[in-house]
Amino acid sequence: MWTVPSGRQHEITEALRAALEKLRRVDGFIEGDVLANDDDTKVAAFVRFRVGEEWQRATEFEEFREQMRALEAIDSSHPNAYQRIPVIAPPTHRGPRKVSHCR
Repeated sequence: MWTVPSGRQHEITEALRAALEKLRRVDGFIEGDVLANDDDTKVAAFVRFRVGEEWQRATEFEEFREQMRALEAIDSSHPNAYQRIPVIAPPTHRGPRKVSHCR
């Protein structure tokens, strides 16, 4: 999550979308999205990978690190601003529902 300097929300949003587009090609990627509030003061992004080790490998790519450094030059993020909570996923087949967690 980023607190956005005045007039820079679009810039941060586009940079995060570009980063997600690259992460989409990494093995283990499930989904990701960028969220922006209406008053142009905050931007948040999230990604889901099959397992934490796949996410860890994705963050080791130099291209990903470069994009994160470019974003940090605009403003620092607040990765611990949220806590993990359970999410009930809709069933994909008959049987018990699966619980997954968001970060």
